[in-house]
Amino acid sequence: MRVLLPSRLRVHLPLILACLALAILALALPGRPDRSASAGSQPRERPNAKTLLTATATVTQAPSTTPSATATVVQPLYCSGAWNVESSPDTELDRDWLHAVHAVSPSDIWAVGESASYDVRISRPLIQHYDGGDWTTVPGTVIPGDYFSLSGVSGATSNTVWAVGTYSSTGAIRPLMLRWDGATWSQVQGLDPNSGRLIDVDAVSDSDAWVVGENAMGVDIRHWDGTQWVSVSTGVTGTLQAVDVLAPDDIWAVGSTSQSPNGGTLTMHWDGAQWTVVPSPAPGPGGNNLLAVEAISANDVWAVGYYYPDASSYEFDTLAMHWDGSQWSVVPTPNFARWNTLEGLAALAPEDVWAVGSARLTTDSDPVALHWNGSVWVRFHTVEPKPYSYLDGITAPRDGELVAVGATGGLYEPLIERYASVDFLDVPTEHTFYSYVRCLACRSIVQGYPDGSFRPNEPVTRAQVAKIVLLSTGIDPFAQFQAFADVAPGHPFYNYIEPMASRGWMSGYPCGGPGEPCDSENRPYFRPYSGGTRGQLTKIVSNAAGFDDTIPDTQHTFADAPPNSTFRLYIERLLLNRPGVMEGYPCGGPGEPCDPENRPYFRPNNQLTRGQTAKITVNTLLPGCEVLRP
Repeated sequence: MRVLLPSRLRVHLPLILACLALAILALALPGRPDRSASAGSQPRERPNAKTLLTATATVTQAPSTTPSATATVVQPLYCSGAWNVESSPDTELDRDWLHAVHAVSPSDIWAVGESASYDVRISRPLIQHYDGGDWTTVPGTVIPGDYFSLSGVSGATSNTVWAVGTYSSTGAIRPLMLRWDGATWSQVQGLDPNSGRLIDVDAVSDSDAWVVGENAMGVDIRHWDGTQWVSVSTGVTGTLQAVDVLAPDDIWAVGSTSQSPNGGTLTMHWDGAQWTVVPSPAPGPGGNNLLAVEAISANDVWAVGYYYPDASSYEFDTLAMHWDGSQWSVVPTPNFARWNTLEGLAALAPEDVWAVGSARLTTDSDPVALHWNGSVWVRFHTVEPKPYSYLDGITAPRDGELVAVGATGGLYEPLIERYASVDFLDVPTEHTFYSYVRCLACRSIVQGYPDGSFRPNEPVTRAQVAKIVLLSTGIDPFAQFQAFADVAPGHPFYNYIEPMASRGWMSGYPCGGPGEPCDSENRPYFRPYSGGTRGQLTKIVSNAAGFDDTIPDTQHTFADAPPNSTFRLYIERLLLNRPGVMEGYPCGGPGEPCDPENRPYFRPNNQLTRGQTAKITVNTLLPGCEVLRP
């Protein structure tokens, strides 16, 4: 049997190196796989593995040249909403990771984890709060010690919220519990300092809460009765990673046990009088671990985690189990890499269950969100702001909305993603741009406005075009150099514009003009908030798609895009490889006389709208994009 590394303690070796407390935990305690990853500095281009049907359309006059590229095919995407990243503040330390999240209400959400520093090899509890508008870091109480990590948070009201985890002091691993009283966080005193670690908490009311974890005697279960925390003796060997209270006499806790030969899953139930072990499957001959549990009803309970399918390999797969009122059974889940794990659960209804985690190949990790629709687990598109991204916890603030937390980037920054509907009030199903807007929204490429609108007829800026096109290619938004004087690091579109410029897909304007002085490197200006035009988008998407066909010098389909025009080459390449993507306007109108061949007009300098940009980008880079409701 292999020794499983700490789980739900959220030990991340890249965060805290050579920490004695971590070494003790890694050797002594069973748990989740190590998710350490070396920090990479090079931009990564992910192959566009989306395969789809090619779109068919007609064009006013199609060139006869053979296309240079074949259409990529994009797999259908299941989507009733989309995940988008929310702004999360960094701390004064340089490594931040959120492990758990809980919504008291839609405007009162808590996320907890750890902040660490390589330089001084310390960590501190990380506590962040959402007030309905912004996420802010909330100071915790000062506790002597070297290493701190919060792995669970829960509260029934705004005035009583609990956070649990562990810390080290003088080389010893100690349980950590904090309480929010509506104004400040304080440490709960009176815990046995040698009692191991606390991992998860679920609060039913201000006078009823449960905590689980492990100690030297085995599983650790504690109950808050409104006055004090009382330990509940069970005599069970193992670790409890998660707890969920359905009713005062119906509570589930899950984790792992070393009592079985291969390291089995552990499920325990409280019936109002006692805790008992409930038999559960252990599909992995090399080890099994459950990390989250959520109950919908007495006969509908879910638990997720991971297992090792091969006793001789260190690769692991996702694990989901379901309780039907009489027994636990394994429900098949998809896997995407060498190391796959599910960390958090939000069970909303029998046909609406969410699980989040990560899938890691070798040095990189992608966040994962799976949805149970009543018959099968389906993966939903999540956002990976930077290479090395993970999701650890999830909560449902209200119907149709989810919030998940974790970390992103080789050096680790807080990652907060929110799932919400992509049905926009002003883009109904019969709207001209509906399918294109929905395609991009489901892939978290475009978003709407707080009032529920998309505003398809509003002008689109050059910066917005850069973001939409880059994300549609599947390339990570990651910048290393400053290409433009007016788009410095820290600019909201810097990570989208610079990669576009470095690949030659977008260019700027020479410095030295009015209001655009030259800097020490004579950088050009991008003018990110200037409106994008039809001609500019044609050039950008044609370049991004890799179209490099040789077009005869005399060939021009449109009267206003002759051989010497700026955008003629890109227009012709786009017409050749994506017939019907951009159409022209019949000649004969004001200022647009017909030539001997009655060529239409392209109007390359016309302002683009958000809806038009969605259509052109999708038809070029994601042709045949199909979005299915789960």
